[in-house]
Amino acid sequence: MQDVAHGSLLRNARQQLHAQIAEASLNSHIEVDGDTARARWYLFMPCTVAAGNQAMWRAGIDHETYARVAGIWMFRHKRSEPLMSVPFETGWATARFA
Repeated sequence: MQDVAHGSLLRNARQQLHAQIAEASLNSHIEVDGDTARARWYLFMPCTVAAGNQAMWRAGIDHETYARVAGIWMFRHKRSEPLMSVPFETGWATARFA
């Protein structure tokens, strides 16, 4: 399991893929059951992809589970469900993935 505070590892990986990111996690839904929890986050991410310097619109849903170990909440599992990834210029009206 990964300590939730170590989110910088995930940010570093994203920065290798994206030159610029303005990410928003919205409308969270978190259910806590004792020392375990489940969450769903809606993601909206305008970004510039490092390869080709391409401006993109990206959106998805992140599904996460957590466990509390010795009083610290840790990631147990994360799955991302992509909803769209399209060039900035064309937008998402005609195609959700490009």
